[in-house]
Amino acid sequence: VGVAGLVGSLVGTVMTVATTGLTGAENGLGGYSPALTAIALAAVFLPHGRLAWGLGVVGAVATVLVSWVFEVLPVPTYTWPFVVTTWALLTLAGRWHARTGA
Repeated sequence: VGVAGLVGSLVGTVMTVATTGLTGAENGLGGYSPALTAIALAAVFLPHGRLAWGLGVVGAVATVLVSWVFEVLPVPTYTWPFVVTTWALLTLAGRWHARTGA
């Protein structure tokens, strides 16, 4: 769980800094929701393995992208990027598993 959180936070922070500069990462939120997503996918909801870790990293990146969408909405964002991204990737993983049995 700790490694997944660290990886998610690192990926999210690096992506936030790369796209918005240091000012976008000053409050730490660029790494918080991606860390939650990586933990959920790589360590909690999916069976341990390459797919889970791959989706954890992809989920961390996707969470930053979803955060950008939520920034333009006139509502508080909170952890919605984490929730939406995790649900979407768990749905995709479930469909992948149903189709391939992997």
